[in-house]
Amino acid sequence: MKHYTRLLERRIDWTQPARKRDTEGEDDEGSENEKSAQNPVESSAMATDEASLADNRCDTVWQGVISERVLHGFKTVRAPTDNIARENLGSKLSPYWDTVKNWRPADEELYE
Repeated sequence: MKHYTRLLERRIDWTQPARKRDTEGEDDEGSENEKSAQNPVESSAMATDEASLADNRCDTVWQGVISERVLHGFKTVRAPTDNIARENLGSKLSPYWDTVKNWRPADEELYE
């Protein structure tokens, strides 16, 4: 756990955009402008993501031992709403979602 925590909190630069994944069947000959002209929705989403990375950070919200094992098959799931996230976590882990949603960093103002 110590090494994993160090990786998340210190070694990963959360403000740096992720590397682009290579997809099979695509040619590298086309320029970036040609690719963005083919799919304008995707290119605008990428521009929005790049602009929003400046405030990214990783903080430890809770650390401790749980009496029983609850994370049997850990996987990532895209959950655009709180209800979908709670459904995916199940009844045992949904209180942790509420804790994370209500948590504020120590350096943030208490009353905005």
